[in-house]
Amino acid sequence: MAAKSDEGGDSKRRIKISELPVYGNPDVKVKVLPEDIGKFREGISVVRGAVWNWLDSIQGTTEKVKDTYEIGKAHTQSTVDYIQNDEGVLPRLAVIGVSGLAGIVLGYKGGPMRKAAFSTFAVISATSLCYPKEAVALTTGQYEKLRNKVQELRGKSDSDDKSS
Repeated sequence: MAAKSDEGGDSKRRIKISELPVYGNPDVKVKVLPEDIGKFREGISVVRGAVWNWLDSIQGTTEKVKDTYEIGKAHTQSTVDYIQNDEGVLPRLAVIGVSGLAGIVLGYKGGPMRKAAFSTFAVISATSLCYPKEAVALTTGQYEKLRNKVQELRGKSDSDDKSS
């Protein structure tokens, strides 16, 4: 509540919120003054406009790339599903063999060790792609064996340290 005193006395009266000067009177005309834009803001505006124009110009290309990516992703997923779920062995062997040859081609510039490493990595990757359940089981089994061996060696080294 705001109190307003008359000029003639100290009698107080209540005023409405709309009478407060914060809430402007609709009859009063507002004059908008043009803002003085500095050189820095003007330069930023030019750069921003150029960036937006460039983004607008590559929008079509971006859409084509996104569509091509989505199509490629869908085809790849369907091929992987086919290879993993097919009862026949021939498609899986073909994928593993082609990936081994691709590894040799990728390691072409290097020596025999590079060719062997690239082809081995490609064959292992393709095999784990074609047989995912078996790859997980094999990896888990080998991890358990390695962990048990490390614990066994730690136990021996701890007992050797204690006996010394």
